[in-house]
Amino acid sequence: MNTINTYYITIKNLLYPWEVNSDEISKAINEPNNINELILKYNHIIDKILNPKIGKTYKLISKYPWIYKLTPPQIKNLLYIRKKDLILNQNYLDNLSIDNIRYTIKKQIEKTLGQELKYKKSYLWSIAITHDIDSKAGLKKAKSLLKIEEKYNIRSTWFIPIGEFNKEKSNLETIKTLSTSGEMASHGFTHTPDLINKPINRLIYELKKSKEELEKICNTQVYGFRAPLLQHNRKIFRAAREAGFQYTSTTPTREYRHPMTGGPHGIETIHPILIGDIIEIPITIIQDHQLIYVHKLNAKESLEFIKNTLYKINKYNGQSIILIHPDYKIAEAPDLYEKFINEVSVNKNIRTLHEICDMISKCYIEN
Repeated sequence: MNTINTYYITIKNLLYPWEVNSDEISKAINEPNNINELILKYNHIIDKILNPKIGKTYKLISKYPWIYKLTPPQIKNLLYIRKKDLILNQNYLDNLSIDNIRYTIKKQIEKTLGQELKYKKSYLWSIAITHDIDSKAGLKKAKSLLKIEEKYNIRSTWFIPIGEFNKEKSNLETIKTLSTSGEMASHGFTHTPDLINKPINRLIYELKKSKEELEKICNTQVYGFRAPLLQHNRKIFRAAREAGFQYTSTTPTREYRHPMTGGPHGIETIHPILIGDIIEIPITIIQDHQLIYVHKLNAKESLEFIKNTLYKINKYNGQSIILIHPDYKIAEAPDLYEKFINEVSVNKNIRTLHEICDMISKCYIEN
């Protein structure tokens, strides 16, 4: 593939939310501007994000996953204690490296064309509420979250590591109940930290097994995958696609103590992005675990931050993707969670991740 074609494909990937055709992109590439430099910078940043420098602690637990399995949650959470105070606000959304490149290329093309690019009618701001079930305790607490969401007709996306729960009938009944009111998605076969180390064939086998078993138990199709501990690299994305998933949601937009790196890390965009042949839908709002254990917020403060951030993302017309674990403090405050859901439910654009994936796929086809 020649350089011009590579640039063209990258621009299509970045500008899929807007109405811009092939001729307009080609014209912009051939004009004297810095688009080519921006694309090289984009590719460099993506390569760095998808090949993160793994921290010492994560190297240990990914090499010996039994250590992670046997460590009590209270001890695991000590790994996230901040070394210094972090200023927490929504300003991180204003300085995301991938989106800065996206918007700069958009402005360059608008300058070349002499007109402003309009959003496609099919590209809409969305709110998606997602839940990762990491433990049996979390699975039990999930029912209280589900009850609240059903009251307000909210369909969330539940990520399940089915191999952790397939031995007990009561667990399977709970999972079936969750599937009747939301989207079921894979959280891996087990909640293991060593996916980044596994050979591609083993990854495909485990991911496919998780998909097929969840589909069989819930009698529904499973479209999405999120790795435990938000693990990601090019191998994991490829395995997810080859295992038959339509989308992944396994990167944060930004976290300040990501498990893999032990420091700041993320995909640096509030828009879904094509990685290889699969759509990645980032967790665009800092997840509850980080808010509680890294930033030391309580349940009320965490929900307030999530609410304020999702509306700021609306200003950028991005996707407001929320991650709330049933294992942590928010699930222990049902009154606060119901108040949050009540306030959010007035929006008519709450979608499951599969519905967002369908929307993004349509935008790519229109390009």
